[in-house]
Amino acid sequence: MASSPSCLPVPVAITKNYAECHFWFLELTEAMAQNFKLLWQCRITEWQIIECM
Repeated sequence: MASSPSCLPVPVAITKNYAECHFWFLELTEAMAQNFKLLWQCRITEWQIIECM
């Protein structure tokens, strides 16, 4: 059985690559969610707007 250039078996390499990509996507959506949450909190509590800046 020929091994791939990387030490990892192909399914593991693909899974690892997917996990990294998925993690990056989660980070991105989490950042967007945080920004949206801040905006929403600013809308709800406009008298606390200074805290949101």
